[in-house]
Amino acid sequence: MAEPATSHSYKLGLNQVGYATLVVSIFFIILSIVAVGLRIGTRRMLGNRLGLDDWLAMISVIVFICFCSDVLVGVYTYGGGQIYADRFEAQKKLVQYMKSEYAIPPLYGINVTLVKMSILCFYHRLFSVIAFRRINYGVGIFCLVWFAAAFIGDLLYCIPIRQFWDPTAGGHCFNFANYFLVMELIDISLDVVIIALPLKTISGLQLSLRKKLALLGVFLLGAFVIVTGAVRIAYVYRPGDQLLSLAQASLWSVINLGVAILCSCLPIYRPWLPKFGNLPSILRSRYGKSSQRDSSHLPSSNPGTSTTTKSYLSRSMYYHQMNDSHGDVLPLTQIAVDDRQVPGEPFQGIRVQRDVEVA
Repeated sequence: MAEPATSHSYKLGLNQVGYATLVVSIFFIILSIVAVGLRIGTRRMLGNRLGLDDWLAMISVIVFICFCSDVLVGVYTYGGGQIYADRFEAQKKLVQYMKSEYAIPPLYGINVTLVKMSILCFYHRLFSVIAFRRINYGVGIFCLVWFAAAFIGDLLYCIPIRQFWDPTAGGHCFNFANYFLVMELIDISLDVVIIALPLKTISGLQLSLRKKLALLGVFLLGAFVIVTGAVRIAYVYRPGDQLLSLAQASLWSVINLGVAILCSCLPIYRPWLPKFGNLPSILRSRYGKSSQRDSSHLPSSNPGTSTTTKSYLSRSMYYHQMNDSHGDVLPLTQIAVDDRQVPGEPFQGIRVQRDVEVA
């Protein structure tokens, strides 16, 4: 077996792009495992059960490890700048490399969709405004439609599939560049929508400018995913050496997915970041004041303790209790939601109960 030449190697027998891909892959594998591990640890610390968003995050890490493994197969066959003296050995390695490259788009689509759905499930768990949830559902459906189209397109890019690495197979491939440009632009557009979804709700909270900017910053950190996605597209379309362009595109795909997993976990770390402010008091100051004004005129039924209850049927389309929380402490706001009802009172819309102890 012929050995690859090392005259153009940078480190470990790889060129600079190959070595960078190796280092970045190992770094983001470790970082993603730590990020999701800390996410689960935060849930446990708060006494919360794991939600669908957490399970999707864990699955996304597993798929990400598979994705990075496939990328590194390509790096150590042909994508690391290897030069083979034996023509037959070079052809064999090129086929292995192209097979690994063919598997990258489907794995990428699975991984990025898992991350997107994890974020949307987290939004559903955090925000209970009905209008927001409807939009959230719509974005989720669109993400799944994009994934279905991308997955089918990735698998059927060449017919037969072997045409991708064996031009003599007698098949055909559709326009690679135009296909990926369209799909990646839609992918980035979905990222923009997902990042922007909670901004209006958060900006409406009654809090100081410093705390508001800090909280918005946690969500806006996800904008870096858009930057890495744009760079990835630029390298796919980079003129010149096609193999070098594929290698650089793989590098930025690893960065893009690693950053996406990290950013999807950042809002969960609220208990570890007290400087971002205490959101329970913020939410109480916004929603509690109106309920206090509405209930202040009602008579007291007990001289020691006054309990007033009111159903807000007209506002139920705007805000309601999270009926799927079952005692969760929401990780970002630390709001405790209990599914117990007031004895003897039928549940109608929202019930606001206020107990006042008179000394």
